[in-house]
Amino acid sequence: MQANERQAGTSPSVTNGWDAVCAMDANAINAILLQQYLELHPDASAMHLRAVVDGSDGNLWILDLTLGPPRVQFHDLPSDSDQCEVTLVIVTGSLFRFDGFKGDIAYEIKIAPDTSFLRGALDLTKVTGDVDKLGEVVLDLGRAAYAPKIQGVDPDSTLSSNIGDAIVAFFKYRDTRYSIGKIVASPQPGGLQPTSFEISTQSTGDGTGDGCVLLLIKTDGAGGKRGSITPYPIPKDCTAALIVSDRTVFQSVFPTYLSKLFKSLGVVFSGVQSPTTGSWSTQGNGGAFDFGVFDAGQGVTTIITSSDSDGNTAPIKIPITGFTVAFNDNQVSVSWTRNWQQYFSVYNSASKGGPSVRSTHIDFGYSRRAAPHIDPVTDDVTFDTLSETVDCRNPDPPHWWDITGSSIKLPDVVRKTIQASVGASLKGFSLPDVNTFALANLLFPSRHVLELTRASVPCDIVLTGQMAMPITVTPTQVKLTAGKSQRFSVASGSASVDIEWMLGPGGRGTIDANGNYTAPPTIDRGEVVIVNAIDKTNATHVGRAMVWLYSATADGALAIVPATQAVTPGAEAFFKVEDTSGTEVSADCTLEPNVGTLVYSKAERTWGYQAPASATADWPVTITVTARPTTGGSSTAIGTIVLMPTVATLSITPAQSTVRPGGTIELTAQGADGLQWAANIGDIAPTTSDGTRAVYTAPTTTAGGPTNVVVVAYCSRESLSAASATITIQSAS
Repeated sequence: MQANERQAGTSPSVTNGWDAVCAMDANAINAILLQQYLELHPDASAMHLRAVVDGSDGNLWILDLTLGPPRVQFHDLPSDSDQCEVTLVIVTGSLFRFDGFKGDIAYEIKIAPDTSFLRGALDLTKVTGDVDKLGEVVLDLGRAAYAPKIQGVDPDSTLSSNIGDAIVAFFKYRDTRYSIGKIVASPQPGGLQPTSFEISTQSTGDGTGDGCVLLLIKTDGAGGKRGSITPYPIPKDCTAALIVSDRTVFQSVFPTYLSKLFKSLGVVFSGVQSPTTGSWSTQGNGGAFDFGVFDAGQGVTTIITSSDSDGNTAPIKIPITGFTVAFNDNQVSVSWTRNWQQYFSVYNSASKGGPSVRSTHIDFGYSRRAAPHIDPVTDDVTFDTLSETVDCRNPDPPHWWDITGSSIKLPDVVRKTIQASVGASLKGFSLPDVNTFALANLLFPSRHVLELTRASVPCDIVLTGQMAMPITVTPTQVKLTAGKSQRFSVASGSASVDIEWMLGPGGRGTIDANGNYTAPPTIDRGEVVIVNAIDKTNATHVGRAMVWLYSATADGALAIVPATQAVTPGAEAFFKVEDTSGTEVSADCTLEPNVGTLVYSKAERTWGYQAPASATADWPVTITVTARPTTGGSSTAIGTIVLMPTVATLSITPAQSTVRPGGTIELTAQGADGLQWAANIGDIAPTTSDGTRAVYTAPTTTAGGPTNVVVVAYCSRESLSAASATITIQSAS
């Protein structure tokens, strides 16, 4: 059952005791994460991982990976789980096998696009917090346990496990967090002032969609229990929902609003819970509507006025006690009924003694029905009147006109007065505080706001809509090969904005004034380009999209895995021939040009390529590997092996050094430039443009005694080489 399908008015609140619940589905969260990624990392540097890991065979591996934005989903997890599943695609990158015996790189695996990713479960309960303290809901990427799926790496191997550990360490050291949203305090009424919150997740329940995150918000209530929202809170055509509980509305919000509205009448409103259904309403107590003294007119000998039972002149009053506001049949229902014995004092000058007192029974009823609505201009929740009835009757004799003989119609006076006062007051009945609550208390990154477009009141106030930005670029992500083009545009909501199109720092390719992007004519390896759509009248309003650039690969029934490798003199590289399902295929493989040796190992079910023992002057040399199935047919697979020279003189000084926890040390590389640096523990970053100098920073804490760190400087453009150094982190004293 989807949102709002519950039979209105027949069930208590669905918020499980929470004062409000904000639900965001995976699409909304992933849109926030993508824009955050593009805003915070315009060159993807903060998601560029370089690390050294142990391959468990005496060799080290250098990881050089650029990760895409995190994506979350919940459909593969149990409902009411505290976790989400996080996936990070490897946009581009390489794995270098560092031969510990040669002290240099043996070969490089270049990761093809759309082939490799990281996936892990993240426990959201670890990032909950109290308002104004830890009130931000974040994805702490350092808290997940990742299972890498990298083309060319056995997912069950020690290397794969160590890569997962290195990625966690990378995120932990940099405290890499992505914000989903923040709950903050603001000058709101008590019922709409968050004091704490918890986080939960929920699947759709019907096997479709990726589920949602639930922000379980406590304001002035007692707090609730964890559990799924039934029915699923977000309709299929929406990405977000805000549910304000009936208790919050009727006990905390409406009483304040109505008490101010009827202040001059002396009525005080409060919340009342039904002992049978558990649902809430707001009811008035005390006060009365004063119609003044009813004067039927004076005859020659007779005076007739409204009075009390003793004949004392008194105004006609309708007590407001029992004035009730509730939700019924998905509408706001206002009801107010009273019945009383009305007394009249009849004074006849011809009669001796005081006036005679006569009375009649009067029934009064007021009802109003209104439908919830989101004001398209203010986004406030308003209630549009569907019907209004004021009924005032004198059903049983003696009738009032028999007593008063007046031409003044008492029921008409009551009806007109109530409509002019109560009806007019309720005509503009709205809840602007709910929209203010959404905008002021629920804050989202990258200028996202909860844009509410539909309202219903099955029991709680249910508001649904989308996560929106000032400018939304479509498409948000696209993959292009060399020379290809893509037209970007802004979504209809921001179509009237005057846009300036620009590429992010270092972005290759071109974009014109109309949003037409063209990829560069050549692409050597995968990279990310960020497209910015900037409001010319307000530069803080920016929409962003991501272009993944990659070199074209063959698309067929067979594949060589990994498709592209680089090999140094005398080293071996390994690959398999697989079909589209990843199953090995028996094939014959050839080289063009026929340089080096190609051997198939039945035991390993792997092809091995042995590079020549020494490089020649024409290296780098690109060799095309062609695989054809032994069973015949026209299918072929194409792979590439690049023979790369090495730099024998590459070295690092100091080769050995010590540092205290949290300390730093500068390292220098000689023999090559265009260097990158990596370490298996801590962090290292180049300090010169050619990469020949770098500073290593040790972690502030280490396990046990002294810890040995391996630092590597490497190059992979014109040559494929690496050098290593050892740093010992001393024990903390």
